Amino acid sequence: MSGTHAVRRLLGVLALAAVMLVGGPVPSAGAHPMSTSAVLLDVHEDRVEGEVQLPIDRLAIAVHRELTPDSVLGADRSFLERYAAEHIAAGGADGTSWTVALGTPAVRTIDATAHLVYPLTIRPPDGRVTDFDLKYDLVVEELLTHRVIVTVRYDFDRGILKSDDAETLGVLDWDTKSLNVPAGEGSWLRGFVTTAGLGIEHVGEGADHLLFLLMLLIPAPLVEARGRWRTQEGEVSTLDTGSDSGSRLRLICCRLLRLALLPPSAADSLPVGAEIEEQEAGSLAAPVRRQQRRR
Repeated sequence: MSGTHAVRRLLGVLALAAVMLVGGPVPSAGAHPMSTSAVLLDVHEDRVEGEVQLPIDRLAIAVHRELTPDSVLGADRSFLERYAAEHIAAGGADGTSWTVALGTPAVRTIDATAHLVYPLTIRPPDGRVTDFDLKYDLVVEELLTHRVIVTVRYDFDRGILKSDDAETLGVLDWDTKSLNVPAGEGSWLRGFVTTAGLGIEHVGEGADHLLFLLMLLIPAPLVEARGRWRTQEGEVSTLDTGSDSGSRLRLICCRLLRLALLPPSAADSLPVGAEIEEQEAGSLAAPVRRQQRRR
């Protein structure tokens, strides 16, 4: 009887442990995600620029040193520069080696974690950037769980012009230490079309831009003569009416512009509403009637 009771107690303890493992919270995993490194690339015609972002806490484990934001720019600076230079390389599709140079390091906080950031410049020997292989094993050679995210944040020929267009090429880790960068794809036309699209989007998003374009169109049919604004009647030869809605709107806008430019005494005599359309249609049709009489 006592043996049966002991077995029941054991089963109860095991069931409780299973519930806690399956349904219980795991605060350490959710509250402390491991930092990742990043390589950001800006592709140009003759070079590739960018930066390498290394979380200092992961870097310290990889080099077996106690690193701080101050020490990486001080006592440990020379050592870390040599270490980084030895673990980054690039080569063209034909197997030629490209020059890799690291700039002056800085410490930056990214995702609430201190990072050591190196400016990066990669140059092909012939001065013409094409597809190339990025070889990189910083930190990942020592940490099996570390990840390096490689991103192209600018490439005119491929239409990558702003942060929203940035393209993630892939992830480097302990098992994958090389990645192909498609820097030779795209064309000048694709970049131009993307640039034009961004310009149109920028203008369309701002009411002040649209008003500016409208103000450029309003005085289009006017010319200055003797200190007064006048219509270009002498140039009209085929238009005989302003009946469509677009012409009506333009005529009204032109009258409103004249109202703003003329002195109050002269503005009182300007017609409004339907009179604008009738008078403008008559003035525009006058040259056509004169041409018909000459024939």
